[in-house]
Amino acid sequence: MFKSSLALLLILLLCNPLQAAVHRWVDEQGNVHFSDSPPKNQNSEKVRIDATPSSSGSHYKERLNRQKDYLEERRESREEAKQLKAEQKAEKEKNQQRCASDKLELELSNRRLVRANPDGSRHYLDDKEREAHFDKLRERIKTNCK
Repeated sequence: MFKSSLALLLILLLCNPLQAAVHRWVDEQGNVHFSDSPPKNQNSEKVRIDATPSSSGSHYKERLNRQKDYLEERRESREEAKQLKAEQKAEKEKNQQRCASDKLELELSNRRLVRANPDGSRHYLDDKEREAHFDKLRERIKTNCK
């Protein structure tokens, strides 16, 4: 505790002389000069430099508004990316379900295929219709099972 307090005190004492003063003077030709050390044989005045920006300045407010706008855009961008990722994940899960369903249907395809007609009667697929159905299944499996 004592060592850290002593170190802090030393740092504060050493930093104070590092703050350089700025001197302003006018030479014989009327030119204004600024320097960190006063000139010899010339009258000079110390210039106070305020390193912190004025909180009431329009530049500060404009910068703050730009930062707020930027942060808002970034937040919206992150939200959109998050939503897109969720949609992609849902689509991937849906494709995986379709894939599993199509593969199961293809495995069970050694049976005769039957479709229900609008009137409720059964329609048994012939060989040509069956092959067309299997071709569609294989194409869907290619698409959904990536």
